[in-house]
Amino acid sequence: MKKTILAAIVTVSLAVAFTGCSGKKEADVNASAAPTQKVRQAVEAFGVVRSKVIKNINPGFTASIEKVHVREGQKVKRGDVLVTLDMAEYNAQLSAKELELKALNSEISVLVSSKKGSAPETAKLHNDLKTAQELYSNALKELSDKKALLESGSISQYDYDQFKKSVDAKKKAVDDLKFSIASHNNSNQVSLDLKMSRASQLESDIALMKEKLGKSYMKDNSIVADVNNGVVFDLFYNEGDKIGPDRKVLSLMDLDTLIIEADVSEEFIKDVKIGADVTIIPLADKSKSFKGKVARIADKAVQKNGETNVIVEISIDDKNDFLMPNFNVDVKIQMAEKK
Repeated sequence: MKKTILAAIVTVSLAVAFTGCSGKKEADVNASAAPTQKVRQAVEAFGVVRSKVIKNINPGFTASIEKVHVREGQKVKRGDVLVTLDMAEYNAQLSAKELELKALNSEISVLVSSKKGSAPETAKLHNDLKTAQELYSNALKELSDKKALLESGSISQYDYDQFKKSVDAKKKAVDDLKFSIASHNNSNQVSLDLKMSRASQLESDIALMKEKLGKSYMKDNSIVADVNNGVVFDLFYNEGDKIGPDRKVLSLMDLDTLIIEADVSEEFIKDVKIGADVTIIPLADKSKSFKGKVARIADKAVQKNGETNVIVEISIDDKNDFLMPNFNVDVKIQMAEKK
C-alpha cells in the first residue's frame, strides 16, 4: 500500500514537472514570436561650450592706455566703454597730414593754372613771346624792302647786312622765349607730377586713418563693446601701457552665439544626422539639461588623445546665463528610430 502511494506521488510529480516544462517552452515560443518594440537610441559624446563669434579688438594705430574700465571675464553690453585711449599723438598726425594735403592742393592749382597759361609768370612769358613775334614779323617785311633797295642801289651792302643782323637778333629773341616757355612748362609738369603723387598718398593715408577711427568698436577716444551680450577675454594691457598697431588690445565673445562643439567618435558618426535632437548636460550641474539640435557635422576627422573624432556643432535651443563659454558638457544625440 505504501509503495502504491509512493508511486502515485512520483507519477504526479513527474506530470507536474512535465507540464511546467511544456508551459515554459510555449511561453518562450510566444515571447520570441511577439513583435519587436520600437527603440530610440542616442549617441553619447563629450562637448565644450563655444562662441561662434569672437571679435579681436585691434585699433591698428599707436596710442596710450588712459584707463581700463573692464576686467578679464567681465560681461558687457553694446556701448559699454572698455578702454579709454590717449589719442593726442594720433590726432596730431592726422591733422598734420590734412594740413599738408590742403597746402599741396593749393600748389597744384597754381601749377595747373600755369600750365594753361593763366599764371602770372607764364602769362608774362606768353605776352613777351607775342610781342617778340610781332617785332620779328615786321622786321622780316622791312628786310624784304631793304633787299629791293639793295638791288636798286639805293642802299649799300653794309647797311643791308647790319639791318639783317637786327632781324636775326629778333628771331633769336623769339626762339629764346619759346625755349623758356617750354622749359618752364617741363619744370612745372615735373613739379606737378610729384605734388599730385604726394597728394594721392596723403589722401590714402588720411582715409585709412579715419577708417580706423570709424570702426564699430571705436567711439571718440574710447574702445566700446559692439555686441549686445559679450564677455571680455585676452585683456593684454594696463593703464599707462602703449598699444602698438599690430597687437590686439582685447577680445570679445558674443554670448548670443553660443554653441556646443562635441567630439563624436568615428565609430558612431554614421548615426548622427543634421537636425537631430540633442540633450545637453553640463558637468557643472548634472541636474540641469538643455535642448539642442545638430547644426553642422565637420567634413574632416581629427586626432585627439589617440582617438579619431568628428566635430559636431550643436545649437542650443533654451540657453540661459548658466551656460558659460568653455563649460564642459555631455551630449546625447538622438538617432533615427529603429524597428
